[in-house]
Amino acid sequence: QSLMEHQRAAVARMQQRDEETDCGGHFLVMDTGLGKTVTALTYAYRWLSGDSGRTVGSILWVTPKGTLDNLREQLQRKWFVPVHQVQRVLQAKRGASHKPEQDVDVKDFMVNIIHADHLRTAIDRGLVDRAPSTFIIFDEVDEMYATTLRTSAARRLCQLCPKFVAQTATPMRKNEAQLLSWLADTCSFPVERNSLLVAACGMVSVQLELAISAHEEELLVPMSDEVRAVCRQLMSSRSSSCWLEMS
Repeated sequence: QSLMEHQRAAVARMQQRDEETDCGGHFLVMDTGLGKTVTALTYAYRWLSGDSGRTVGSILWVTPKGTLDNLREQLQRKWFVPVHQVQRVLQAKRGASHKPEQDVDVKDFMVNIIHADHLRTAIDRGLVDRAPSTFIIFDEVDEMYATTLRTSAARRLCQLCPKFVAQTATPMRKNEAQLLSWLADTCSFPVERNSLLVAACGMVSVQLELAISAHEEELLVPMSDEVRAVCRQLMSSRSSSCWLEMS
């Protein structure tokens, strides 16, 4: 009930595509600050509440190191979600005394947050066996386009799990082959005005065909008295419209 209109539309579109097609997951594209986390969480809750989710016992949230602490705090304090941080499973050193290998510690009925760089070791320590009963969310999936062992592990998991969400604010990267491989396992969304925030295998594919890419330009604004005065006004204002006007 507390979702914003575009977040409700995104969840509804993913549910609609589940009914229309048989696919492994969804590619969710929203700009930073528009609520990818709560959108993915709401969709996961609704999917798990249905018949398809009866065999799923846990949620695995794969996230880069830089967003791990913030994600855990959001889930726990803002949405009161039971969270477990999966610890890294270390590889045994050569020549070391033989010890029983430790399986990855994934808790049932919880959101298990795992550092993306830990996938390559965790996948051989029980994560593959748990994948068929795990709903997986890949955060900042554009960081998993590179041809690395981490990406291979993530791609393997998304093909084994019953449902996943791959979300990012920046889907367009130079490595188009890896982007296309991720898109191949997701539902294909048509390019429609009412679903632009939900990618959109179709939408991203069109961007690739048209060679659309993102470019950044840094503009240096001198800190004049006028600019300094406006900055002070913004800092003391709680109105979002003031920030919008300035930007």
